[in-house]
Amino acid sequence: MDMNGLPSAFDTRAMCETIEVVPPAPGMFKELFFKNRRTHETKKVELEMVSQGKKILPFVTNVGSGKLVDRKTREKRTFECPRLRPKDAFTAPELLNVTAPGEIPYINNPNALSPEQRVEMKVAEQLMEFRGGIERTIEFMCSKVATQGKLTVVQKDLSFEIDFRMPAGNRVVLTGGDLWTVLTGKKIVGQLEHFASDLIGENSGLPADILMCGSNAWQTLFEKDDIDKLLDNRRIEMGHLSPMVGKSYKGHIGGVDIYVNTDKYQADDGSLQPMLHPDYIVFGSSQAGAGIEFGLPQELPNPGPMEFFAKAYHQEDPSQLMLLAESDPMPNPRNAGAICCIKVLGG
Repeated sequence: MDMNGLPSAFDTRAMCETIEVVPPAPGMFKELFFKNRRTHETKKVELEMVSQGKKILPFVTNVGSGKLVDRKTREKRTFECPRLRPKDAFTAPELLNVTAPGEIPYINNPNALSPEQRVEMKVAEQLMEFRGGIERTIEFMCSKVATQGKLTVVQKDLSFEIDFRMPAGNRVVLTGGDLWTVLTGKKIVGQLEHFASDLIGENSGLPADILMCGSNAWQTLFEKDDIDKLLDNRRIEMGHLSPMVGKSYKGHIGGVDIYVNTDKYQADDGSLQPMLHPDYIVFGSSQAGAGIEFGLPQELPNPGPMEFFAKAYHQEDPSQLMLLAESDPMPNPRNAGAICCIKVLGG
């Protein structure tokens, strides 16, 4: 109560616009490495891995017969796409009696929403939240596949592991004189050229063209006295990238585009965790054809393959509107040798 005995709700004030904070769904791993999206009519997907040898062909004499050569090796592995299924329930009072953010809470308000409009607005808001949560989870899944070569989930009611068999040599921890805190900028570039040829090129046959740095790794690289002479930030085609990812672009060196990843996610304990550890880099090829495979949502009615399914249904007593969404995504690196994760700082 104020001095006049009136509730504080009636103090003189000016109303500004309503501010709704919606964290953007991070997408750096999705946009730089796992760019392709494919939907399927089945819950399970089969991945076929084809490897071609590097042997040179044998010579023959003028009268000699042909020589048998090794064939490509082929391996098929079947995985069940992980299932995401967020759900929420809205009671009738929540939908009918609660005003929208910024809406004047009086029935004689000429701009007041009708009951039907309130329901539609709440459903649309919740669907956006579901979609953002799913995309954030997909980015988390991609980060694990890119940094560990596999996706491991351990929960109270569910545990599984999908191993894409990243070559053991593609996960590196630098020590001693190889750490970025010790090397000059030119030597770091030489080190990256070594990783590009002896790891990515050797294990995948593809050129390395994307360098994603954790925040500490980028800061260390940027502070090198000679790096500004090597770094060119004038050339990039940004049309295929979202504004958030585009802003993370730092330039390129020798045909390799460099980005810094500061995205975070909220863990089960409420703490914010980095998508990429600040002391690490992810170095790889954007030409591996990696992407997201979407299995068929296990829901009825189901119109067919899709990335995101949603439906609403009414529960009679107590009266509630149930809103359900589903997505069955699985990151697929296709060529696990085309990406490597390297700890470049000590500690």
